[in-house]
Amino acid sequence: MTAKYNLRVTPWKIRESDFSSMTSFEEKVKFLLKYAVLAPSSHNTQLWKFAIKDERIKVSADLTCALKVADPDERELFISVGCALTNLTIAAKRFGYVPMITYFPEGLDEDLVALIEFSKSEAERNELFESITRRRTNRSLYEDKPISREVLKKLQDCVEAGIRLNFISDTETRVMVAELVAKGDIIQYNNPAYRKELGYWVGQGVFGHKGIAAKIGKFFISHLNAGKSLGQKEKKLIQSAPVFAVLSSAKNDREIWVKIGEVYEKVALTATSLNIQQHPMNQGLTQVPEHREKLREILGIEEIPKLTFRLGYAKPTKHQVRGQLEEVLVPW
Repeated sequence: MTAKYNLRVTPWKIRESDFSSMTSFEEKVKFLLKYAVLAPSSHNTQLWKFAIKDERIKVSADLTCALKVADPDERELFISVGCALTNLTIAAKRFGYVPMITYFPEGLDEDLVALIEFSKSEAERNELFESITRRRTNRSLYEDKPISREVLKKLQDCVEAGIRLNFISDTETRVMVAELVAKGDIIQYNNPAYRKELGYWVGQGVFGHKGIAAKIGKFFISHLNAGKSLGQKEKKLIQSAPVFAVLSSAKNDREIWVKIGEVYEKVALTATSLNIQQHPMNQGLTQVPEHREKLREILGIEEIPKLTFRLGYAKPTKHQVRGQLEEVLVPW
């Protein structure tokens, strides 16, 4: 897969008023999908595909471009597709459609995550819809400002059955997690295959580098072991955040991974509505099998950690780059 980003036409700028001028169902669904592709994804790889026919949509994972080293079981890939499903559902309701989702329909394509049929309804506006175009991954240091219990309760309310959300706010435990992340970075960067895979995506521009800058970034990541220095940087990032969050589940299959993605995006959008920044940090934790188990022990839970992220207050940063919708539309 080669990501070709047209940075002059940013997908983040969507005019709601354009929807009223659309007449065919296909036009309207394509408009809704513009919100879906704004979802976060592992390494910002955006490995999802959409097909439209009649009043149905196929939502698929692009298994051909999965992260074979960083995400060998494809957990983060399916979490990413779950995030896109949440955006699509919220946008559909905003413009008067009720999506009826069938997850992993039997007898259809292996990469098919969901089959969605739409029915008309009253338009439903909520603060999560407004947050879709405002949400961003903020990798900066966060302010020394606590998050109130009331706010954490609102984030906790996003969780669905079968999924657990833990908040780590005490300094001692956050230091333990930070040390685990730093060790995990060293483990991952000691693997040349990991560096090569990450370098490839940097070279494709997924983190915003263009032209020669992308090629230079690819070279340095692929050939230089920056695990130790990166680990120290990420330790500071975790220690600056008032809350470190962990999404876990007892089940460990594709469907629960998609559900975790849906929950995470609801948490991220709710946080955005409350002016809280967030930053997924699976690298060094859930991407390292032995560290998943250590994190489970630190939390004292039976569930298996699947997704970890920071929460806190900070000045908003720039949006990450996104490909155009046309790049991920495929024939039915």
